[in-house]
Amino acid sequence: MKMNLDLLLNDISEHGATYFYNGEEFTKNPSKGYVVGINKNVKVFNLSKCGMELLNELKKAVNHSNFILSNLDSWNCLGLWVDTESNLLYIEETQLFSDRDEAVAVAKKFNEIAIWDCGNSKEIRFK
Repeated sequence: MKMNLDLLLNDISEHGATYFYNGEEFTKNPSKGYVVGINKNVKVFNLSKCGMELLNELKKAVNHSNFILSNLDSWNCLGLWVDTESNLLYIEETQLFSDRDEAVAVAKKFNEIAIWDCGNSKEIRFK
């Protein structure tokens, strides 16, 4: 799998995405579980920029996504999340947990802003 600008823009319009390995290939957005950032390969991109500055920011985001995908362990995921309160795009390695309590504990350990509830397609915000 390789990220491109079209995929990234689609993910931004959906406020984020998770790409995970299903045993055969990378696929998008698991239908159950909780996605948690693990404070690894985190980069933040400002979506409030305009014109060429925004385009350059998006190109950097595509490159960072591809870096993560090419170096990802099979048990980790590529996570993209748009914090709608700050208009920042976070791209990082994430993990998928089946247990909510475990996901919350890991998120708090890494001082995460939120986790993603895949089954209900909603953010669980801590800050």
